[in-house]
Amino acid sequence: MTDHRSGTLARLSREALRAAEAEGLADARSAAEFLYRFNSANASDRWRREHADRRSTAKALGAGRGSVARSLLREHWLEAGEDRAPGWWVWTARHAGDELGGPGPEFKLYVSPAVEMLRPTFETLVEVLPSSRALSFKVGADAMGLLRPDKIVVYFSDLGDLTAAAHRLADRLREVAPQGVPFTSEIGRGGLLSWSVDPPVDARHASGPRPTWRAWITNRAGLALSAALREGERNTPAWRRAVERLRHEGVDVERWLPAATLWSSASAWR
Repeated sequence: MTDHRSGTLARLSREALRAAEAEGLADARSAAEFLYRFNSANASDRWRREHADRRSTAKALGAGRGSVARSLLREHWLEAGEDRAPGWWVWTARHAGDELGGPGPEFKLYVSPAVEMLRPTFETLVEVLPSSRALSFKVGADAMGLLRPDKIVVYFSDLGDLTAAAHRLADRLREVAPQGVPFTSEIGRGGLLSWSVDPPVDARHASGPRPTWRAWITNRAGLALSAALREGERNTPAWRRAVERLRHEGVDVERWLPAATLWSSASAWR
């Protein structure tokens, strides 16, 4: 069993908070933005040109016209239009039906390879996912989207389905170097695969977009860090005090998940 406190992503999350403290980010919004972007990758100008838009990205991922990956995508998935999620290439399972976008928990599997391993990772993903209960997945559609740590996200309505798919992917992707998504819960070791559950839809804003875990947790962490920095207490680093604030607010700060008491729906999947 993974010791989440010493896992790659737990360390990376603490590193993000330490780095934000070192930057002196006492403004909560600036701190949240910094934390959300943390561990984004760098790439050469040539790499950026080769992933400049949706078409060039598809070709670089091995899913261009006439490829095996493209055929598998069209057989098992429905491609969403570019206007649905700007900056993302989105595919929905043909079997998804009413499960997609429902009011229940929405579980996310993050697949975060190093940028040089994007093509073999994506080709494997396209082979493995049709035998899973994944409802949809998305991949960054341009250089900016592929440099972010959460560059590939797969959606499930059931945590067991997510876990089963993650184990199959882990077996196939053993040689893939990870990038890693901070503030998500590591699956196995190394940080290539991780997961989260999004906050429930607020009934008062049911017509709006569902909030995301990464946006929610980095906003809360930004608020906690900025408050700790303003306090000016010197005996304990601000990032440690921010972590304790988050713990008291109902965040499992070892696994970077909502504690069972945080949201009323959390008990449905703990």
